[in-house]
Amino acid sequence: MKLGLNCLCLSAILSLSPAAYGQETDQSQENYPYLIQMKVEGFFSNTDGTAIGTFKESVSGSIIRSEDKIYILSVAHMTRNVYVKRVDVFFADGRASTEAQFVGASDVFDVSLWKFKNKDFVYDGEVLEIDETSTLKSGEEITALGSPFGVDFGVNFCETKGTIIHPKFRPNKQCNNPDFILHSAIINSGNSGGPLLNKGGKLVGINFSVINGNIKSPFSSNMYAAVPASDILRLIPKMALNKSIKHGWIGGLTVDNSARVPKSEFDNLQVEQPRNNVPIITYVHPGGIADKAGLEIGDIVLEVAGEKILDYKDFMREIMHRAPMEMVDIKVLRDGAELTLAIELTEFPYQQPTFAK
Repeated sequence: MKLGLNCLCLSAILSLSPAAYGQETDQSQENYPYLIQMKVEGFFSNTDGTAIGTFKESVSGSIIRSEDKIYILSVAHMTRNVYVKRVDVFFADGRASTEAQFVGASDVFDVSLWKFKNKDFVYDGEVLEIDETSTLKSGEEITALGSPFGVDFGVNFCETKGTIIHPKFRPNKQCNNPDFILHSAIINSGNSGGPLLNKGGKLVGINFSVINGNIKSPFSSNMYAAVPASDILRLIPKMALNKSIKHGWIGGLTVDNSARVPKSEFDNLQVEQPRNNVPIITYVHPGGIADKAGLEIGDIVLEVAGEKILDYKDFMREIMHRAPMEMVDIKVLRDGAELTLAIELTEFPYQQPTFAK
């Protein structure tokens, strides 16, 4: 089975690293029976399919329930561009290991869904509940779980505490990828895919990387990144139906929050600066799909497919959660009048990440 999955790209200004080691607590993995470890075996290959080297990777994950079915939730990057021969699942509660089977993934959001391969295997343990109403705030306490460094459960289990630094972080408006949770709970190599929990013990994110505080990063020390539960909940039904999710995109279009745009730029655009902070179109590529759909510089975005848009991050998210070639209605405010314009989405242009050495 070949899985052409990739790790989520942040931006050229950020450098991603597998991990920095954190202090363990006195908690035991038995307190989190839904936590699992996945050991992946396979091989790298040439374009003609011949093997050029073995591949082994270890990540963390969680057992969840969706539509009365049991799934394993983890990251997608552990099977990036390799042929997967076998994936073994090890349980925190000590039960015997079993094999996992790939169900679906989003390389853009770095989330994957798996099921138990053995049809006779019945999981009757605890599942992790996803917080469907998660509204994280900066400073909120969180917990990161995982089994780092590929060592078996019982030997090296990691639970770290921290706080939310930013619930919806994106480095700049040029970054095409989804915003993510930025937090301070230290994660380690092998913790990717492990859950990020709120004080109520519900999943609010999936940890996927470390952001090193260097190379033009706004931070002087390591911070840690997680995929938000709000995105995960929207992805699960799609992953359950598709091997690999394709995401929508509108090329040749820039939407930003008006409060972030300098007055001099509004003057250059010959657009009146809004009094309130609103998502506004600041660039439309001539002849592009946005231009052909009728979108114009200075349009204030109100809705995408009936969903209200409060800032440019909402706009990006709503577009990316839709499929290529899907027709989407975009409601804008232009010269005091509301207009609804239909646009056919293209496929999201995935960007390869930059990893720290």
